[in-house]
Amino acid sequence: KEFGERAEYLGSVLCSLGILVSVVSNVVASSALIMALTDLPLWLAAIISVALMCCYVVFGGAWGAEMGGIVKVSLLLVTSAICVTVVLMNTGGPVSMGGSLQLYMSDLFSRGLSKDLSNVVSAILGVLSTQTYAQAVWSAKNYHVARRATLLGCLICLPVGFTGMMVGLSMRGTGLVNPAEAFPMFLIENL
Repeated sequence: KEFGERAEYLGSVLCSLGILVSVVSNVVASSALIMALTDLPLWLAAIISVALMCCYVVFGGAWGAEMGGIVKVSLLLVTSAICVTVVLMNTGGPVSMGGSLQLYMSDLFSRGLSKDLSNVVSAILGVLSTQTYAQAVWSAKNYHVARRATLLGCLICLPVGFTGMMVGLSMRGTGLVNPAEAFPMFLIENL
């Protein structure tokens, strides 16, 4: 409303499209987690994921999730710190982990330059357009709150992304085939 009716309409359309894309990736991630914890088939795990998301929307959605979001971010940061500690203990510390990183970086474009570069561009665009930042803007009461929330979202995403990279590298050494199950399997095996 602060920037006029035209911006309000365009913002609503773009936010709705972004949330639709986000829901698809969330269903994929949630299904992988459910499958890692149970022996359910993919289709049933996806239905359970969609049902849980529908419950979230019905019982408050983004506006009703303020306290839940604070708890979720706190748990995510604590879990990230624990995961980094476990990875460093399992791999022999930062020096050994650095050696693993160097080994994987030397094989960075093993599937072909164009395919792997497109994955890098996709990851960068995914991070820049993630709901973490968009929701900070769409839900803010004014411009200044939106700016602070976006910066805070960035500060939260960096350590969580770094943790995900470290966990992924450590799980790659176990021969895990499905990358979507790397983080849930790490939690099950180590925590």
